[in-house]
Amino acid sequence: MAKKNVLLLLSGGKDSALCAEILQQNDYIVTGLCISGKQKIEEPGAQAVAQKLQFNLIVMPMAFFDELTWNPLKLIFRDLLMGGAAIFYCKKLRINKLATGVKPADLQNPKLFWLRYFLKFGIFVLRLFKIDLVFPLDQTQRPV
Repeated sequence: MAKKNVLLLLSGGKDSALCAEILQQNDYIVTGLCISGKQKIEEPGAQAVAQKLQFNLIVMPMAFFDELTWNPLKLIFRDLLMGGAAIFYCKKLRINKLATGVKPADLQNPKLFWLRYFLKFGIFVLRLFKIDLVFPLDQTQRPV
């Protein structure tokens, strides 16, 4: 079976590290994309995951973004920019799969109330670019 390429939005936390492992176990060639904010909290973890699992990592600095915020408007703005970057890199690298560490518990989190709507919008936009969004941590679907 031929390996498939996937761009993984990689924070470097446990969820995105597990996503990378699941994707590799399902014959995907992973390329990570880490959005690094002003605190650079996610970057070291993403680099460690990419090094441990031996895949390429793209780090996109977004120095104005506060990685510690729970402000929904700031998070949506960050995610719009991240989505734009993901589309750009998917097209540049000729990858038609984009993976995220979103899981059912995230959709139930009151602090992330906007996420369900944002994902629906994101899936619609990605389809316009012929990119499929996959959720390796969603137990209601097949892993990929």
